[in-house]
Amino acid sequence: MTPSFNLISEPWLPCLTSDGKVCEYGLRDVLALSPDLAEIVDASPLITVSLHRLLLAVLHRNFGPRNSAAWRKLWAAGSFDMDVLDSYFEKWHGRFDLFGAERPFYQTPLDEEGMWTTVAKLAHERASGNNAVLFDHNSDSQPTSVTAAEAARLVVTQQSLSLGGLIGIEGGRASATSAPLVGSAVLLVNGANLFETLLLNLVPYSPDQGLPQIGTYDADCPAWEQDEIVQPGETRLPKGYLDYLTWQSRRLYLRPPVDAACGVSECIVSRGREFPKDYFPRDPFMMLIRREKAPTGQNPWPAVRLREDRALWRDSHALFGSVPNQVTRPAVVDELARLAQAGALPPAKRYQVSVFGMASNQAKVFLWRHERQPLPLLYLESEALVEALRDSLRLTETVRSEALGKALWRLAEETLAPGDDREPDRGALGTLMDSYPASRLYWEALETPFRELVMDLADKPEQAGDLKRGWAETVRRQATDALRDTTSGLKTDARNLRAVTAASSLLGGKLRKIIGDFTGGG
Repeated sequence: MTPSFNLISEPWLPCLTSDGKVCEYGLRDVLALSPDLAEIVDASPLITVSLHRLLLAVLHRNFGPRNSAAWRKLWAAGSFDMDVLDSYFEKWHGRFDLFGAERPFYQTPLDEEGMWTTVAKLAHERASGNNAVLFDHNSDSQPTSVTAAEAARLVVTQQSLSLGGLIGIEGGRASATSAPLVGSAVLLVNGANLFETLLLNLVPYSPDQGLPQIGTYDADCPAWEQDEIVQPGETRLPKGYLDYLTWQSRRLYLRPPVDAACGVSECIVSRGREFPKDYFPRDPFMMLIRREKAPTGQNPWPAVRLREDRALWRDSHALFGSVPNQVTRPAVVDELARLAQAGALPPAKRYQVSVFGMASNQAKVFLWRHERQPLPLLYLESEALVEALRDSLRLTETVRSEALGKALWRLAEETLAPGDDREPDRGALGTLMDSYPASRLYWEALETPFRELVMDLADKPEQAGDLKRGWAETVRRQATDALRDTTSGLKTDARNLRAVTAASSLLGGKLRKIIGDFTGGG
């Protein structure tokens, strides 16, 4: 007998309760209890963001909202209309069964014996193939078993964040493109509870007006309502926003266990739907930066990406404000600005945004991240505040490249060829530069003060000049400390002492010029 694990009623969504406990709920209960739940939380930020997007698709399908007026009614209600949701879940109940015989949730039934593999293939954090030993110490030769609840979370996440590359298909292997969220920083606005969080991320949804502007809006609906079976390498535009949020980038299939209480150990991961090569959807939860002279076939407005050497706070200018033909802030932030201007949200209200993402190379995940950033609504209507923040970020980048960076180059030069007319080997220079921790120390030390600057500017906009000067001093101090801490471990011989003196002198001169220009002091 085929087991059943229906996601509407079975507990599988991990939530933090108001009293600090982590409990799992089914789809119905998590929406019914959302005013009393703090947030959805998982050890993997990739799972966390994917589960939010699934819930948003359910809410959009049932409540819109068509416009700001409809959104305000939902917000004022303080909870979701469970009569509406119960009717919907009853209608589509069979399509939410993880082990359904004909249409298992988010899966395509396949029966290719040569394609079965360990369920670890579904989790980027588990060791499998290229990801071996990165996050754990399992291996493909030791099959992993997961609960039905965990398998459900992995299936949802895989559709949003599966990596591109060669992948198994019936009769062999073929190249598959990455899922929609791969490589991008994806944000969510955080409310006081899960109900508020979901509402704050519910942008206007109006198929007859083509909102949001994604896909064709030809009978838009989420994946579980679609009757068409996903074909390998099927290329088409999304039917609309709901199709996009639930995009089936892979044909997945879990081998059903004997019963739902048994673990799931095997699955099939195969090529699914793909966008046309010249189609680049503008996700409402991404910060976009224009790429001038983008080559044919490449996205002219790529999303801000997660980088190993760059914390996301350094791109805050793309969160708070748009610059025509340069930067576009996320559409969800634009909608918050409209709601604040209309009086639906207090203009002085402070929210936080969570930013999720992962970085990969050659189908291998080497980094994932979940950061929280403050989001005072005043920034969304004050260009002066955004410009003050943008200026402060420019200063920070300039000091790193033109002052600290050049001081480190002088340090390396003097270490390798002190006082000589000959040029030191550039390869050796690069290797030595890479070994210095100064840049990492500099950026790490500035992250918390920058968040404080964001809040202080919103609290005391009339003191923006003084706050910017205070930030300049913080930047000066951290650049100086970063060089000092980098050189403190060097051997105290004559060569290194000359190198440290030359680098410190160069840094001091550069800082005086850059910060003087910034503050108007020279």
